[in-house]
Amino acid sequence: MKHEQGLPAGEAGSALLITMIVITVIGSVSFAVANTTLSEFRSQARLEDGLNAFAASSAGIEDGLARWRFNRNSEVPADDNGSCTAAPRPTTSTTYYDRVNLTDGTVETCIDPENVDPPDPADIVYDIKMYYKRDPGEDERVVGQNSPQGYIPALKQDTSVEYDVTELEQQNGQVLLNWDFLQQVFCGSSQYFEVTALDSQGQITHKENFDPCPFGSSSQYGGFWNFPLNGGNKLRFRPYGDDLDSYTLRPINGSQAALDGRFTTIETVGYYGTSKRKLKLVLDRLSGTILPIYDYVLFSENSGINP
Repeated sequence: MKHEQGLPAGEAGSALLITMIVITVIGSVSFAVANTTLSEFRSQARLEDGLNAFAASSAGIEDGLARWRFNRNSEVPADDNGSCTAAPRPTTSTTYYDRVNLTDGTVETCIDPENVDPPDPADIVYDIKMYYKRDPGEDERVVGQNSPQGYIPALKQDTSVEYDVTELEQQNGQVLLNWDFLQQVFCGSSQYFEVTALDSQGQITHKENFDPCPFGSSSQYGGFWNFPLNGGNKLRFRPYGDDLDSYTLRPINGSQAALDGRFTTIETVGYYGTSKRKLKLVLDRLSGTILPIYDYVLFSENSGINP
């Protein structure tokens, strides 16, 4: 009868220890691989959610552009059908907006951000606010801007821009003006600033040519000039002899008139899954120039439409 002898006790213990180490290593590697795979999956899911949210927000920008091309006075929310009587007219600081669900094709208008549920994570949705009115009592200030194509003045010489000042005319009948030419202004220089008030029939109710001495030089150093509207509800500017680097309309002290703005602003928020993406685009209502799109995620902007 053949007798098989086992490993000595010391060797058996070593073999068991090696086996346990191998099993532990394999388990650790498997766990690490699984954990890495799960992390990559989550990152991929977040990336896809973010891309869909960005696409939804971009669709909102396109929606706003289409509305603006149809009517340069477009606003969102709009009260043209009586559906938004609870909300004020959209201005810089108002928070009401419309919500468009691209998944089921529905539109909710005049949403109060204080009384709304977040959209379904499975739906691709965007919120949109579109405005050109200033807040009551706020200045309308336009300044020149640098662009890849070169410097864009606030208003080119021999070019006119009009503002609806109906609220100003109704409240106090006057407005404060300030302007700044690109070149230095002095008595005898060729620049001057033409300002005209017109009524609803296009008739001139008041007109002044602010020449360099003394009006232009004073304005250049921060002075404001009182301009009476005399019943006019439109205000027209035109600079001569030079481009304007900036200009400002200011409601008279105490006035809560909401001035028209030179620019239309489109703000959108796109949603999908766990992601939310905000975009803002600004349009020059005079020239149709589109300023660069502002990405709230890239630039960490805190303001904008809620939520």
